[in-house]
Amino acid sequence: MESRIRAGPLGRKAAVELRMGDSVRETDGRTMYRFRRHDRRANAYYELVVDPTTGDIVHESAEPLSEHQDHGDARRHASD
Repeated sequence: MESRIRAGPLGRKAAVELRMGDSVRETDGRTMYRFRRHDRRANAYYELVVDPTTGDIVHESAEPLSEHQDHGDARRHASD
């Protein structure tokens, strides 16, 4: 399950978007807790992935949103 919170208009996309919830890891099928924040006003991207069983941080990333490209839905597919 994943929840999304959007705040403030910025053209067609929300100025700030928070996504949080459980996510199944593709490599081994284990459930992880994921928190993501896209802040278009501040040009900031943050992602945290935690193993809920151990509490260990599996992945943490903070970078300018403008440099966060070619990931997930933004990837170029073979048909493009």
